[in-house]
Amino acid sequence: MKSISAFFAALFLLTCGASAQEGAKPISKTTISLGTATPGGGFPLYGNNFAQVVNEADSALSIEPRNTKGSYENIPLLESSQLDLALVAGEPAYEAFKGIGRPATRLKILTAMYSSRGCSWYARIVHTRPSAISSANRSPSAPKAPAFP
Repeated sequence: MKSISAFFAALFLLTCGASAQEGAKPISKTTISLGTATPGGGFPLYGNNFAQVVNEADSALSIEPRNTKGSYENIPLLESSQLDLALVAGEPAYEAFKGIGRPATRLKILTAMYSSRGCSWYARIVHTRPSAISSANRSPSAPKAPAFP
């Protein structure tokens, strides 16, 4: 009797699992474009590796690196929503946030990447589409990137 009960229990579990699998929808992917710079430099190297690590860690997220002319092109591409994220060097970011030679930008800094030798500025990952990265929760104890006043 126990073997018959076990058989029907296993059969029930198998058929329930099959019906759940049939109705399952594929996990939707969020695609985020990442502006880097011209091939051969540090930004494409960093951006490609960053994208690879994120893409391997989260199957629902797809970071797509895109070669650009660099920081001075990435800022207007972000502002016009042609990029979601971009790597931007410290000096162009400073000028954009301060409105030096242009109107001040309303972009946001996501994180600092690394310090530049002989310069107190940082290269930054900048974003315009908060909804694309809203799931990236930040630990309250995590260090914050320096902000421009």
